[in-house]
Amino acid sequence: MGTIQLAIGIVLYKNDLNLLYKSLLGFKEQLLSSLPISIELGIIDNSQGSQLRQVLKIADDLNLSVSVSQQGENIGFGAGHNCLFRNLQAMNREMDYYLCANPDGIPHQRMIENLVVFAQARNNQGLFEARQFPIEHPKIYDPKTFATGWCSGCCLLIPFPVYERLDGFDESFFLYCEDVDLSWRAQMLGYQCYTVPNALFYHYVFGEDRNISRQDLEMTISAYKLAAKYGNIDATQKELLRLRELVSQEELQKICSVDLKKIPLDMVPTYIDFNHGRYFSPSRW
Repeated sequence: MGTIQLAIGIVLYKNDLNLLYKSLLGFKEQLLSSLPISIELGIIDNSQGSQLRQVLKIADDLNLSVSVSQQGENIGFGAGHNCLFRNLQAMNREMDYYLCANPDGIPHQRMIENLVVFAQARNNQGLFEARQFPIEHPKIYDPKTFATGWCSGCCLLIPFPVYERLDGFDESFFLYCEDVDLSWRAQMLGYQCYTVPNALFYHYVFGEDRNISRQDLEMTISAYKLAAKYGNIDATQKELLRLRELVSQEELQKICSVDLKKIPLDMVPTYIDFNHGRYFSPSRW
């Protein structure tokens, strides 16, 4: 087996530098795996501060290779990853996988090895999410096949050809639900979504200083867009009612005027799930 070529994409926005150090150190330690892996980092900073320079210094101190780095306006999560991926393509990088990794998470030992081994056993025909801890996402996955309804973008391994065929994330989703949409589109092309239970990614956000009202607004906007894109009238109306409580009429018109690349109703698969709220899946608890 040759060396696995892996690009790790990280989208920054005013993140905690101490946690970022731990995250990058965790990725450095993945190189101790028994699997031959080469790691390159792609980092985009969606803020206007000095964080990118500080993060690049951390990566350099850890002797981690950064092949793509850039800074600009806040273009969102999915667009940020697409930008990194396209830059890697333009550089003609011979990569096997692209790993989306939240900057506020830390990979457990052998996480990448376990993701890659699992993906290779399934001929790389899918999307492969790490299992978050200490609090797991409640959506169900099959205990035998580990298939799941959709994969979280928190820590997500995507084979390079799969990312290319999907043309990445739908950039009309600024934050939230872009991973649900990516997963559903992947399944429409015949791929499967998997949870890899022995690939652990520490992601604990409940102690963070978060703007809950802004978070709720972004989630509501994205949930509306997802429902409208897949033609679910009930879910669309529900999210519209919530949006009317959160934004002005002018802002609402802007949100509703976005081109959503709607899926024709006769092509919407039966597995598309709007029956379980914003979990978009039956819950294990």
